[in-house]
Amino acid sequence: MSTTTAQDYTWLEERFPGLTEANCVTLIHGLPPDALLRRLGATEETRFVGVDRHGKDPDGLVPVMREVGFDLSEDEDRDFRLHTEAAFALAERVTGVRITPELLDTSAFVGALVRLP
Repeated sequence: MSTTTAQDYTWLEERFPGLTEANCVTLIHGLPPDALLRRLGATEETRFVGVDRHGKDPDGLVPVMREVGFDLSEDEDRDFRLHTEAAFALAERVTGVRITPELLDTSAFVGALVRLP
């Protein structure tokens, strides 16, 4: 398993500042998320909204989230400065795919609209 942490992704803000402010949105017209998951034969394991977690096993990744650099304390002064970097580190730990500056520099990104029949 990877030992990646948020510190491994601190280059993001300098090299790709727009990426740290971007959002990923999947738009499905007329179909709620749970219905889409059913159609795909998928089940929601965990849903992240900021550092809030939901789903069948909302705390299943908490130890890894802490390891990669998320501040999951309940304090009002918790530190959000590296949460984007921590999200990339978490994605790497879960998927095994490392995002590098070279990968982002050389990849094509495609947006698509799929119309349901």
